[in-house]
Amino acid sequence: MARWPKPAAPREPTGRLADLARALSPPRALRLAGVLILPPGHGQPLPRRALTRRERGILSGVGALFAALVIAVVISIATAEPKSGHGCVYVSVASSMGAQPYSGCAARARSICLGVGTPGTYQGSLQRELIGACRRAGLPAR
Repeated sequence: MARWPKPAAPREPTGRLADLARALSPPRALRLAGVLILPPGHGQPLPRRALTRRERGILSGVGALFAALVIAVVISIATAEPKSGHGCVYVSVASSMGAQPYSGCAARARSICLGVGTPGTYQGSLQRELIGACRRAGLPAR
């Protein structure tokens, strides 16, 4: 097996300018401190290979999980309950029979808000929720 000859050591420049350059330059260890030495073949592309059955299973599981997350976000945004404001009132209050929504816009919202605080109408937590919703809608509540 043939061996390659070792490269000759670089010749040192001589003269006053070379002496000045050597005096002003940092030591060799400091000059090489910021150099990243890469292994041979570092820039070569890796050969492509087919995915194994396990890797395909993992990727399909991650894809299905991502699709389910996207569907859940779309459904949650599409089915969000309305908010009170701009002349409309929407309140959902839990009771012993389940949640009861109270909603209305324009004249219906005004009648709901005027009924708050009237004897025989809305009481307790429903009354408190309706007062807040009427204020957000910009309607007067008693």
